[in-house]
Amino acid sequence: MENGIQIGSKQKAKKSQAPKSSAADMVSTRTTQINAKEPKIWSQREIAKLSITQFDKYESDIDAAIMEGRIVD
Repeated sequence: MENGIQIGSKQKAKKSQAPKSSAADMVSTRTTQINAKEPKIWSQREIAKLSITQFDKYESDIDAAIMEGRIVD
């Protein structure tokens, strides 16, 4: 065409090329905030799902959690 407009052109729009990195590259894999010495916080739902054997295994920890207020709804 004479006015410089091409119809049906197979030209692709140029996209700015951003560095190809995934979200996983931005996440730190080194944990420094978790203290393994902190006692477990139990939920009522979690306790209810325990089998009798599992409850017997964790009963003393659950009792301590009740006394210390580490049971959440």
